[in-house]
Amino acid sequence: MSAPLFQWSKIFDWFTEIRDRRALLRRVGVLTLLAVLAADVTDATINLLTQPARLWPSMVQTSFTAGVISLIFITAICRANFRLYKLKSEMERLSRTDLQTGILNRRGFFETAQARRGEAESSVLLLIDIDHFKRINDRYGHLAGDDVIGAVARHLGLFMDQRDVYGRVGGEEFAALLVGCNLAEARARADAIRIDVARAMELRLADGSQVTISVGIAAWAPDMPLLSGFAAADRALYAAKRAGRNRVAIQPRAAA
Repeated sequence: MSAPLFQWSKIFDWFTEIRDRRALLRRVGVLTLLAVLAADVTDATINLLTQPARLWPSMVQTSFTAGVISLIFITAICRANFRLYKLKSEMERLSRTDLQTGILNRRGFFETAQARRGEAESSVLLLIDIDHFKRINDRYGHLAGDDVIGAVARHLGLFMDQRDVYGRVGGEEFAALLVGCNLAEARARADAIRIDVARAMELRLADGSQVTISVGIAAWAPDMPLLSGFAAADRALYAAKRAGRNRVAIQPRAAA
């Protein structure tokens, strides 16, 4: 079935999705002009049929009246739609953001990573877990655990490039997609993150002990499901844990 030539949904979206103030002014201007033209056509038709001598004076009066009234009401409606769009955008942002750390949550990470999958021939997934996190919560309290999660998120962000995607995908677990990166480069960056976290003064616990992380790495090609790459990185992470923690392990290739 062929698509209709006139798509009302696009007109509706044009009117309702007002993304910035420039678009707001443009829509107010266009809609006010259309309202004035509609009023003028109606007024001219009536006058031509009833009293042609009053055509031009009546059109001037109608244009002014319709313009003022339309401007007031259309501006109010467009401003309301603008506020609704901003509220919708903010709610969408919050639904994809981890409120504790300010970075992407699990949903936001997976959606953004999927959107970036075609930007490079191959990329690498990192899965990062804070070592002995339950022990940190139990020994130092949940506030200390929250501070550790926030600090690890900040340090992780220091090593991300503009194209990379990273987020918190579990309680003490983070994921990163290094776009266009190979395994050797990813290993070097993961080691740098691991060493940086272990050395960071803000990640020292109350008794001076270190916070450490373990990292699992897996290659991810654009033709592979993201979940396959994530599962491969998870297997590598568990290998790092079994090897003693505070380590980086690699799963060379995710199964398609």
